[in-house]
Amino acid sequence: MPQPDPHHPLIGRRAFGLGVAAASLAVALGPASPADATTTRRTAAPAGDTAFGEAAFDETTLWDNTVDPLKSYHVHGLAVLPDGTILVVTEGRHEVCDAGPRDLLLRRSPDGGDTWEPTRTLVASAGGQSWGNPAFVVDRLTGGIFLFYMLSTRLPENTGCSGDKGDLFMISSADGGRTWSAPRGMSGLFDRFPYAWTLHGPGPGHGIQLDNGRLLLNCAHRREVTGNTVPERRYGVASIYSDDHGQTWHATGEVPVSTAYPINEARLIQRSDGTVLINGRAAAGGNRQRIVSVSADRGLSWSPPRLDGATGTFNAVDASLLRYTGGPGTSEVSRVLFSRPDSPVRTNLTVSISYDDAHSFRYSRVINEGPSYYSELGRLPDGRILLLYGRDGDDPSFPRRVVMSRFSLEWLSGGRDSLSGGPGYAERLIDLTTGAATSGGTMSVVQDAVARGGKRVAFTTSQTGTYFEYTVNVPAAGTYELLLRYFRSADGGLVTVSVDGVKPRSAL
Repeated sequence: MPQPDPHHPLIGRRAFGLGVAAASLAVALGPASPADATTTRRTAAPAGDTAFGEAAFDETTLWDNTVDPLKSYHVHGLAVLPDGTILVVTEGRHEVCDAGPRDLLLRRSPDGGDTWEPTRTLVASAGGQSWGNPAFVVDRLTGGIFLFYMLSTRLPENTGCSGDKGDLFMISSADGGRTWSAPRGMSGLFDRFPYAWTLHGPGPGHGIQLDNGRLLLNCAHRREVTGNTVPERRYGVASIYSDDHGQTWHATGEVPVSTAYPINEARLIQRSDGTVLINGRAAAGGNRQRIVSVSADRGLSWSPPRLDGATGTFNAVDASLLRYTGGPGTSEVSRVLFSRPDSPVRTNLTVSISYDDAHSFRYSRVINEGPSYYSELGRLPDGRILLLYGRDGDDPSFPRRVVMSRFSLEWLSGGRDSLSGGPGYAERLIDLTTGAATSGGTMSVVQDAVARGGKRVAFTTSQTGTYFEYTVNVPAAGTYELLLRYFRSADGGLVTVSVDGVKPRSAL
């Protein structure tokens, strides 16, 4: 996949619905001891880029099923502690199966990924137990670390490889992941919901801590696979939260459940305005857009779900979203990172950067062109980006090995952004209700929690061929990007963009 030319940024085309439009014009202004630690094989940066030196990118193999004893290593959790300690947990699968015997395995790096302690079994499969969906929550005020996971079971008549039931469990650590508490069962948290959910899967990946100290983690739910079609499984998300540093946990309200929006494995970020965004995969697989919902009350209730055109259409797979800089109450540049296999199949692992709280993504970088699977993002205290993901192998669903990549913001953006210099990016938002020419129909402002600023412009007409037109006048010579985000339903109209009468290049 070609990278954007830093001197000629791509024009970005993004999502929309029935005659609805919103647009922005952006101006480009220019403690194991070292003797006990083990280091695994590192690989160099992706081919074709040495602009930022050999140390700009490295990659470490943590598990490899051709070397390590188990059949598969897949589905991961990642935590980065304030002192640079990295904790990674993966499912160690005794069978290549989502509900077969699975251990939860830990690797710990006390020095930001330079060295790694040997694999430890945190939760062992006994008698075929299937432990899965590891997800971390870190309390940065107390240092507490919470690892959530589930015990998956199958009904006797289930001859497939997906669990019918999943109970939620949690262990915790107060010493940086060196020692862990006894397991704590958390059944009953979701009994009040009317959907007859039987499986409750945390994360996977990581939860977040909000600006008021609340700990928040998404959990995906569904009914049994046995005897239920995909629509009958009632896929949905209801998160859990703690306001007392992890002593007690409660269920939030659910993202409104809809068979058209079967949200499943997901990630959370808090936007700069304090709202919380959930961004999740579609449960049934295939080549799909992500599903999003927004909370205005710190995760307690959620807006109706919508498709997310900003992150594109690709294989339905667990993907990661990370608040990298900025957020509520800070003066930092707002940056959100997003990782996924950007392809109709599980290949082409790509990381993108957003400067507007995940409404759009400005720069992207392919990390691995080959087979790529679940991914998880983190940030080290020095600003380096961590990308944990599965890669390689011949199985279309499960990786051969699990690796940890480290790279800088400058490397990711191709030199167009850095923590010291910033992205050199200024933005002008355009109100399409002011100055638009219409040939009929009406324009109105519609409240929409998912849209930027919580509202969008709707153009409504009952006549074929009716249109509205808005002309953007560039104030001065320079280099520009035009980002148009729109929502259009199946019976909606067409959107055309031209620059000086010429259709511009576009980035999907």
